[in-house]
Amino acid sequence: MSGDRVLFVRKPWRINSIVLADVGEDALVVKRVLSSRNDYVFICGDNKEESEDYFVNTSRILGVMLWHVPLKLPCCETR
Repeated sequence: MSGDRVLFVRKPWRINSIVLADVGEDALVVKRVLSSRNDYVFICGDNKEESEDYFVNTSRILGVMLWHVPLKLPCCETR
């Protein structure tokens, strides 16, 4: 979700990894790797209604998600 805090590390990705990628736009994107072929990967967001999908060169994968903290923690929400 927008605003969440994540930590990425440089390590090999695999299918279903959540990655940080440079897709040639103004900002980097966080997407899930769905498939790969030769030197390219298909990455997409988990939010199908709001997300764009990309087919990018593997060199554009900058890191793999290691840690994730939601912006709003369930224990801290007020009613």
